[in-house]
Amino acid sequence: MKVSLFNPFSAEYTALKEFPKLTLSQKIVTLALSVLAGLATFFMLGLGGVAVFRTLVSRFSVTPPERFTAPPLLESSEFKTNWVGKSRGEFFKYHLNKRLAPLGKGIAYAVDNGDCFFDSVAQTLTLATQKRVTVRDVRAKVAEFVEKLHQESPDNWVKEGARGSHDDAYDIFLERVGLTVDECKERNVVPVWGNALIAKIVAEAYGIQIRVHGLGTYDVDFDTLLELRTQHRDDEIYMVIERDMVAEVLFEDDENSMFGKEGAPLIEIACYTAGPTGHFYPVFNR
Repeated sequence: MKVSLFNPFSAEYTALKEFPKLTLSQKIVTLALSVLAGLATFFMLGLGGVAVFRTLVSRFSVTPPERFTAPPLLESSEFKTNWVGKSRGEFFKYHLNKRLAPLGKGIAYAVDNGDCFFDSVAQTLTLATQKRVTVRDVRAKVAEFVEKLHQESPDNWVKEGARGSHDDAYDIFLERVGLTVDECKERNVVPVWGNALIAKIVAEAYGIQIRVHGLGTYDVDFDTLLELRTQHRDDEIYMVIERDMVAEVLFEDDENSMFGKEGAPLIEIACYTAGPTGHFYPVFNR
């Protein structure tokens, strides 16, 4: 049996690259069994250990689909109408799940920081590809894509999309898009968060389609609410909560919610926006 740890196309090289992504218990099992197999085949240069290591890493890197299912919708949830203070996130989670329920889908957990978009993409890609994908993998893929695009054409569509109030917004984007939130904290800089531009880049970089299910809010008075009702179809206004002469409108905005080329493999994520804040979630079948 030929073993190659340095050939990037070899099974051994792939196993070494995937090993750090395993859980601690998976690493322990893999190393223990590999050592035992290596000792058992000592006079064959321990080739059995290499084979076991390669096989176990490959097996653990494939995540069972049943691990990626959305929790059930709790119809008795106290968060149906309570969105004040800390309950706001639960309020949106409930209504996102309610909207996805007829599709047999729902949202699941994503990290609660600036990596939530990348975590949502990583989880859905893991399920779609049956290969473990991490937040760092997704950010690295995005960084590689935009750097290559920049080398080919400094004035490109990403630069146009990343243009902000600062002249160096694009340069900051190039420097930080590949950094996780923890890495940005170490450098004392603000991370790049997920948005429509990042979704488009991810879709292009991975050759996939991304559907974003979204809910958002804005405060309106009753005159504005009546005007909105005349401008929009009834089914576009998802829910209205009236409180103290102010209406909070939850709306479903599917315009520009699809990213990537039609016909490409599809992943789905969800998000809510409440003023300047928001959160992304992976979308799975129930």
